[in-house]
Amino acid sequence: MANFAFRMSSISLVACALISMLAVEHATAFSVAPATRQIISFRSSSQSSSLYSPSSSSSSSSYSSSSTALRIVPSRQKLKNLAWKSPEQWQVEEWLKQYGEVSRFYRRDVFTAADWVRARRPTRFFGTIRTTFQSGLLRQVKVEIQCLAVVSTMVVLFNNCVSPKFSWPLLSIPLVPFQLAAASLGLMLSFRTNASYQRWNEARTAWGKVINDSRSLARMACIWSTSYTSASAISTSSDGSAVTDDNDDDDKSNRQYQRQQQAKLLKRLGDAICSFSRTVMNRTLPAQEDENNFQLYCWKQLGTAGYGKRLLQAKHRPTAALAEITQLLVQLDFHPLHQVEIEKMVTELCSAMGACERIFTSPVPTFYPRHTARFLAFWLFLLPMALYEHFSNFWLVPVMSLLGAFLLGIEELANQMEEPFSILPMEKMTEGSIRVPVMEQVERSLKDLEGGTFVSAHDAADADGDYDSDSEKLQQIARFTIGSISGIDRLPKLPARANGNNEEEIENDSINGISGYS
Repeated sequence: MANFAFRMSSISLVACALISMLAVEHATAFSVAPATRQIISFRSSSQSSSLYSPSSSSSSSSYSSSSTALRIVPSRQKLKNLAWKSPEQWQVEEWLKQYGEVSRFYRRDVFTAADWVRARRPTRFFGTIRTTFQSGLLRQVKVEIQCLAVVSTMVVLFNNCVSPKFSWPLLSIPLVPFQLAAASLGLMLSFRTNASYQRWNEARTAWGKVINDSRSLARMACIWSTSYTSASAISTSSDGSAVTDDNDDDDKSNRQYQRQQQAKLLKRLGDAICSFSRTVMNRTLPAQEDENNFQLYCWKQLGTAGYGKRLLQAKHRPTAALAEITQLLVQLDFHPLHQVEIEKMVTELCSAMGACERIFTSPVPTFYPRHTARFLAFWLFLLPMALYEHFSNFWLVPVMSLLGAFLLGIEELANQMEEPFSILPMEKMTEGSIRVPVMEQVERSLKDLEGGTFVSAHDAADADGDYDSDSEKLQQIARFTIGSISGIDRLPKLPARANGNNEEEIENDSINGISGYS
């Protein structure tokens, strides 16, 4: 045992010495003189042969520095062209077929009230434990777990069978270094997980801004444009009252034409607002997954000519969508104050797009996850030799497999969250949270343009004298609902809404009773 420990110590010292020598040589290579760096920039064959030839008139020291600089030329040229770091097309297609990428389709969850009730069920712990071996994270790291089990088995077989037979030292090392390194490993894994979750949370926040600003933009544009058209159709009589002049056929036809043109612009504006979120989704998903769907979306919603064709041909599609929105807002000819407020919403959309691109194109510095993975790998694969004294039989194999499954699962969890867009429900947010309310607002404005000035339901009921009676009925229904909360099964089942995940609608429904369901 002492001989084996001495050998391990010697090997460690030699390894440290080699690493130190390589570090010194690396530092020397990058500390060459500026004149030598200038020589490197001229890489023609004739100049390189004359400058780095041993028969040149330069001194031996300058030749030594030149030869040192010559060794870093390939690496410097390699760093100038980063295309070598990009994977090939066939590699990406093969990786997308693996379980880790396919399973990301099923992680795009959108919770409803029923889902939250299920998440709070009393038997959730037993259900989660029962499906442990169905975990996607464990399936993703099953190769590493199998390798760790093989290493543990080899340690047990060597120490129990081979070592006693040939009187060889046991494969055993002290446990103290692993105890000292456990705290550092825990900190690195915690930072890795926190950084990945922060990126996911920031991506979801950026998409929340896209949703809110898209709704606000559609609301302001539709309401203000309709108010302009309604005001232009009203004139003032001699006594100061507002009357509409329908006797002039020319004015009536002009107003009708203006309403038609404005209706077309509002319809195009709604499609442009919805297409912006769709372009952001297309930019943050692999082309193999979404390009065909995006082309189908453009042909179906935007047409094969005009804006749809320009959007497909654009190199930066979100910017093209924002340009279309701004152009339509200019054509609607808002009041300058309203134009400024609406343009702020467009600017906010551009900021949210920039946040998504920043997260998508800037990962956690790659050397950090690589060092964490190497640290974890060495710590786990050497740990069986340290735990052999405590588990001298084959119990070491399941213990190491279980420990490796959880630690490798933490690292894989952080790796899955680092790129958050392919696990965000962007399609559901684009269609359900943006397209449904935006196009609904556009349809209401189009009806207002066809039928005249918009009159709210509150004003109409108040004018008919039915508002007070309706309010009393609603109060009675609300009192019945609150009084029967203990008997939830007696409440009538409410129909599902088109966009049941809208937090604002749910909050309004809770305040107004069941006024949203008639």
